[in-house]
Amino acid sequence: MKKIYSLLLCICLILTHVFAQGSINSDKYSKFERSFLSVIKYSDQLLDRCIPTLTTMKLKFNEQGELDSLSFSDSAFPQFADEVIAKKDQIDFRSLFEELHSVGKQDLWILVPIQFDTKIGGRCESAIRPYDLEHSTIFLGKPLIGKYYLYKKIYGKVGIGIMYTSIGRQMEAANTTCKIEVANLICRLS
Repeated sequence: MKKIYSLLLCICLILTHVFAQGSINSDKYSKFERSFLSVIKYSDQLLDRCIPTLTTMKLKFNEQGELDSLSFSDSAFPQFADEVIAKKDQIDFRSLFEELHSVGKQDLWILVPIQFDTKIGGRCESAIRPYDLEHSTIFLGKPLIGKYYLYKKIYGKVGIGIMYTSIGRQMEAANTTCKIEVANLICRLS
């Protein structure tokens, strides 16, 4: 009974302190998402071992719309977090700020879930571990507390060899790294 009460309490707290995207113009979010997926190169170290990423990116803007803070949940691999932080100036975070500013939510912390799945031909396909799920909302060992604005998840799939796009077409190419960007398949020769 105590576990059920605790679970209900957690759900109530989440529902009262996390705002959903609602009726915001998703064109600006799509612009941000496309820029994120086109700029970020998934780590060869993670790809070669078929390691997926499931994390939450937490960010905040200053009054001028510049990125003031950027961090990742404890489930993020350092290679992934370092790549995003190194290329943050190339990602269109401004579109997110403009969207939030238009609905008066620019002062809130922003949460963006991110998932990258990996596949190498017929050799391996990634699977999300329970640790990743449990730690995708833990930051520096502490659970999220406070008011946040939650966006929909950014999803990318990277791999070498045989790849399937989200619409089921098969692609075969030796030593080709492919990334699904929204509905487009982008491939680079390795």
